[in-house]
Amino acid sequence: GLLVLLSSFVISSVRDQIVAQYGSFFLVWMGLQVVIGAGALVGFWRMQKWGLYLYALNFVLGIVATFIFSHPVDGQAIGFVIPLIVLGIGYYYRDQMA
Repeated sequence: GLLVLLSSFVISSVRDQIVAQYGSFFLVWMGLQVVIGAGALVGFWRMQKWGLYLYALNFVLGIVATFIFSHPVDGQAIGFVIPLIVLGIGYYYRDQMA
């Protein structure tokens, strides 16, 4: 996500290709997910419950993005397995979080 977003600002041909394929809203959506994901990472690292909830929100936004911007039958469903494992571990240790 972050690499696609950064390359779209640095390399105009990449930005034009992304906008042509997904629309200009895609870059805003990616930016939002990067910011939320970075905040969730900080919260998880500090063992804060809000980090877990922010990660869950980012996961849901990722699912929504998959349905909006692509076809979920393209094999992208496997990309949800690792976040589900992370969420499961997070919810297991949620009572120990501040």
